[in-house]
Amino acid sequence: MLEGLEGVVKKINGNYVLIKAGFFTFGLNCPLSTVEKLKVGERCDFLTYMSFPQDKAPELFGFLTDEEFEVFSALIRVNKIGPKLALKILSGTTPGNLKALIASRNLEGLSHLPGLGKKTAERLVAEIGHLFETGIESGTLVPDDPRIEDAINALTSLGFDRRITIKTVSKVLKELPHIETGELIKEALKKIR
Repeated sequence: MLEGLEGVVKKINGNYVLIKAGFFTFGLNCPLSTVEKLKVGERCDFLTYMSFPQDKAPELFGFLTDEEFEVFSALIRVNKIGPKLALKILSGTTPGNLKALIASRNLEGLSHLPGLGKKTAERLVAEIGHLFETGIESGTLVPDDPRIEDAINALTSLGFDRRITIKTVSKVLKELPHIETGELIKEALKKIR
């Protein structure tokens, strides 16, 4: 199995990247978070996953960070989510935000991602939600949403525990996904006391 690939970026076309490694040129399907960091002519080291779809040639998927690869690997464990759909979902947000949405069981936020409807979001939470729960519980997993960061900073500056604050803010956002930052802080304060 091809676990990784190091080479020079030759071409970037959407999320498809050509990498020259020695005498070979490999085509990698990459998430947007990886593609945004790449430059033609630059040497990169990728973590890879090789897929063998029926009646098609093998496909290679590439990731620059352990977190991208971790989230992708979790997504393809879910029933009816293959590598292409997993890549589409991962390209719709950052790996950290996706982990936080799954861990906090935010079906509303998940169902707005490309390729995810309500049923698939429910299946995703049911099948792999437990993989990211420890991040929420430990207070290390914070979604990439400015409202959340602002609310957490405001509440921790008032002396509340960061771990409890993250859980509370996530709970409020799950109930009220379109809430403004000021209201988010007020609602979290009601629940945290």
